[in-house]
Formats: sequence, structure tokens, C-alpha cells
Amino acid sequence: MSLRFYELDRGYSGLGIYSATSLNTGTSLHNWFFPSIFVDGSIIADKPPLFFWVQGLFLKILGPINMALRLPAALCGTFCVVLLYLILRRTYGVLTAFAGGLFLAIAPIDVNFSRGVFLEPLTTALILLSIFMLLIGVERKQVKFIYIASAVIGIAFMSKLWQGLLPVPALAVFVIILRWEAWGRFLKTATVAFVIFIITALVWPTLVWLFDSHYDAVMHSENIWDMIFGWNLFDRFGGLQYGSTHDPSWFWFLTGPMQIFLGITFIPLAVLGGLKTVYDLPAKIFSKTTSKEKLVPCIGLIWLMWLLICIVGFGGATVRLSSYWASAVPAICALSAIGMVGLIKDRQGHSQWYRAISYTVLMVGLLYISNALSNVVPLWIGYKYLSYLCLLSAIIFPIFLFFKPGVDSNHYSTGERVLSNGLLITFALILVSNLSITFYNLTNPRDDTLGRIGFDQMPVSFGGGGRDYKVDPKI
Repeated sequence: MSLRFYELDRGYSGLGIYSATSLNTGTSLHNWFFPSIFVDGSIIADKPPLFFWVQGLFLKILGPINMALRLPAALCGTFCVVLLYLILRRTYGVLTAFAGGLFLAIAPIDVNFSRGVFLEPLTTALILLSIFMLLIGVERKQVKFIYIASAVIGIAFMSKLWQGLLPVPALAVFVIILRWEAWGRFLKTATVAFVIFIITALVWPTLVWLFDSHYDAVMHSENIWDMIFGWNLFDRFGGLQYGSTHDPSWFWFLTGPMQIFLGITFIPLAVLGGLKTVYDLPAKIFSKTTSKEKLVPCIGLIWLMWLLICIVGFGGATVRLSSYWASAVPAICALSAIGMVGLIKDRQGHSQWYRAISYTVLMVGLLYISNALSNVVPLWIGYKYLSYLCLLSAIIFPIFLFFKPGVDSNHYSTGERVLSNGLLITFALILVSNLSITFYNLTNPRDDTLGRIGFDQMPVSFGGGGRDYKVDPKI
């Protein structure tokens, strides 16, 4: 977690317009309610006010210094690690919780966005808090926690609008599968929860719309509703220059420049976790098991659906909108932990075909990481050796599986023990690879006011964009 606080008071804090807006919230009650990029309050910012209120409070307490601008995101990012640990511990156990929390703590993109003037850490913290409340509500069978979760999701919408709603379909499926009330009573509970969400999410924009004479304009938009539904929804996820259709495919986040600070976090571990979730679901969901037995795969389903929604929504978004993916990193890390621990602890209880697919995914993933790291060797010689280690692991792994003693062998248990140790070493190698990227970002931050991921300015080439495609170093 100390990665988020390393030299936090130094360097560029991030987007200057957000810093100015947060600073202006403390100048008057008008500017607090109508966050504006200008001190006269004439133009409302293109984002809802919650983040600006939180950051403005820190600026009021600590003064207009770099630490006050960056500390809220760092604290929220740390809170996300704790929340993810708590959620996984209550469902998958301590080992999976530790692995998920550790992976989130070192994930390059999450650490980066937890160190600047970005709305994502606050939004993600609220999302995880809502999941935690739902989990407690289902465990205790108390609707008040469902209502609290609805309010928290509404507040998440007030942080960064639609990014705060990314896992909502998954949360709805989770509650429906694990409902403990009769359908009639459950529908009443769902209606009340929806009303609570609408009130918390839309009370501010409604008041801004009613009192539109108190400001001149809304940034990038005709009015407050156009800002919410136009600029931040249809334009962002549509054909805007840096919207989701700007780049070649839905999987550009794995094949373009983002492979190095997101792709190697995603592949292969999150894929393994997704496979395990899908593998475990039918036996638990569609059988006559108790709600407690269904709880674990249903939590896994939340992470999987959250991730799939992100892929469909902005898988092809450019590096400039890597912030979109920052809101999905907890789901990636949770699935990664599920995949890691599941392959080590539960593989003997899985079918032969499932183990074969899992091992294949792991080998292909190691080749992917090796290739991604080879692209950045000019930046640090250490990436060359990490790339070779991943490649060597991918080569040795199938050879070991071929010669590993079978079930009928006297040395079967020894072979399984060696395999478990080998998997642990492989997973450690993947974590170290991610940590090395995080360290590079910390020691080589961007030198402009965006303050975003340093790897989109690397003087190296990436695949995924055609022969003549080159990453614009100015983006």
C-alpha cells in the first residue's frame, strides 16, 4: 500500500481542471454546490460534484498543496485494497483474499490512478463498499443492507456517473439468485432500493437543472442532462475521438500500448479466475444447494460480469481513456486471486478437460507476458530477464506436465507437490512482472499536467495497430 504514498507530494498531480474545480469549491457556497473550473462559478465542470467536494475538503484542511490534491485518491485506493480483502475473505477464504488484496495493491494501473487527481479511486471504493453491504445483507438476510448498498451506488454515480454503475447488472443478478424473500415481498424491496438509488443519484442534477439561472453553462454540454447522458455516456461510449470506437477492436486494451500496464494484470490470471467461476456456477446455482453454498460462485459472477461489461463498453478505448479500466481493476484482481488459488488448491477436484484448459491458458499467458515485456526492454534491462523467465516457464511447464507421475504412480503425491510449488513460483513471477511496471511508473512519471500512465509515452513500438501504426507520444 506504501506504493500509493511514495513521494506523493512530488510531481504533477494530474488533471489541472479538476484541481482548479476542487480548489474553487472552497471559495463560496455557490461554487461548492455548482463546482466550476472558474472562480466566478460561470461554467459547471463536466463531472458530478462528489469528488470535488472530497478533494475540496482536503484542500481546506491542508491548504492548496500537492499533497492535499493527491491524498484523497491515495486513501481511497488503499481503502479499495482493504475492501477487496474483506469481500474475498468472507467468501473464498483468507488465502484468496490475501492474493487478491496483494495483486490490487501492486497493480500498475490502479497504483497510478491512486496517486493523482482522478475520480476513479473514489468511485471504485464506493462500488466495493456497495458489494460489501450486499454481501452482509445476503448473509444476515436483512433488507436494510440492500437499501444501504443502493444509496452507496447512487453516491458512486455522483462520483463519476456511469463508471459507478458498471457492476449494477451483476449486483442485480446476485441479489435475485440469493433472495431470501418471497417474490412479492422481494419486488417491494427492489422497488424501494431503486427509489433510494434514484434519489441519491439524481437529486443534485435535478437541483442544478431547476436553478440553471445561477450559472452560465455546463462544460462540453448544453445543460446538466446533456452532460450526464450526452458527453459522459453516448459521446464517451460512442464515436467521440477518444471514445470506445476510436481504436481497432474490443480487445485493443490487450494488444495495444495498454498491454504493458493492464494486459499483464489481466492475462492469464483473471482468465483463469473467469474459467473457474464459469466452471463452478452450474453445480451451485442450478442445484438444490443452500444460499450459503451459492454465495461463493455468485460473488465470482459479480467480478466476471463486471469485467465483461467493461470489455463490451470500452475494450477499444484509447490510452487517453485508460481511466475507464482503472474502475475495473478490482474485478480483474479478484478473478486473478480466484484463478491462482483455485489452480493450486482445487485442481485435483476438477475434471481432466478443465485442468487441460487451465494449463493451456497459463502457458499462453506466460508467452503473452514475455512478449509484452520484450517491447519495453529498451527502458530497463531487467525487463529482458523477466521476459526470458516467462518464456522459459512457458516452455518448461508442458514438459513437466508430460513427465509428471500419473495417479497410479507411487510418486504421484510428490509430482503434485512439485507442481504446486512450480505454480507458486510462476504466479510470483507474474506478480513481480506487474510490480516492475509499477516501479517504473513511480520513478518515471509523466511530465505534463495529465499525470497519467507513463507507458503511453514510451519510445517503443507495440502490436495491435497494424504495420504502420505508432503510438502518438503526445496523447
